[in-house]
Amino acid sequence: NAQAVRKLAEEFTSIQAIYAPIIALAESPSSPIESAGGSVLTTAAASVRRLPCIAMVDTAVPDEHVWLRSHRRAIVRPPECSNTENDHHGSMVASRIVFGDADLGNSPPPPATCSFLEVRVGTGRPHEIRCESVSRALLSAITAAPEVRVFNLSFDKRLDGLPSKQRAALMQQIEEIDNFAFDQDVIVVVAAGNAPLNIVPTPGYPHHHDNPDWALQSFPRAFNALTCGGIN
Repeated sequence: NAQAVRKLAEEFTSIQAIYAPIIALAESPSSPIESAGGSVLTTAAASVRRLPCIAMVDTAVPDEHVWLRSHRRAIVRPPECSNTENDHHGSMVASRIVFGDADLGNSPPPPATCSFLEVRVGTGRPHEIRCESVSRALLSAITAAPEVRVFNLSFDKRLDGLPSKQRAALMQQIEEIDNFAFDQDVIVVVAAGNAPLNIVPTPGYPHHHDNPDWALQSFPRAFNALTCGGIN
C-alpha cells in the first residue's frame, strides 16, 4: 500500500525512483474473431509441432479460441501479468501469425503455416501491456521453448511527456530487448506503431518523416529488432 511504499522510500537511500508501472498500448483495428470460453490449454497436438513456431508477446488469446487453440504450442506468463483475455488484440496478432494475411471474417480459416508460443504480458485491462515484464518474459519464453527463434511485439509506448525516471526505465527495457536479440541470436519483430487508423499524415506521404507526431517511439527504436508497419 501507499504507506509501505513511503516507508521504503524514506528508510532505504539506495532507492532512486518510485513510479507507477509503465504501460504500453496495443491497438486492434480488426473485428473480433470467434472464440469461446473453456479450460486452460498449454500444449498443442503433435502435428502442430511440425510447423514453424513464432512467439507472440502480447495480450492473452482465449484459452478455447475456436480457430487458434489447436495451434498454440504453450503459454508463458510472468506472475505479475494477466492470465485472461480482455481484448481481441492477442487473437488478431496470433491469427496473422498462424494463417497469414487471410480474410477471416465469415469463412473457415485457410491451412495453418505456423504455430505460436503465447507470451502473456497484458495488465488485465484492454490493450495494455506491462512494459517492465517484457524482457523477462522473452527470457522465460526462450528457456521454455529454445527452438523458437522469432518473437513478435505489436505494441508501443509514446515517450512524449513521460517523466525522466520512467523514460530511463523504458529505454533500459529496450536495451535489454536489444541484448536479448544479440545474445540469443533471435529475430525480434516490432510493430512501428506510428500510424493511427484512418488518419492521414501532415505533410502527406512520403514527406511525413519530419513530423514528430509520426516518429518512432519506444519499442520500435530497438537497434537489433526489425521494425515494420506504419513507418512506410
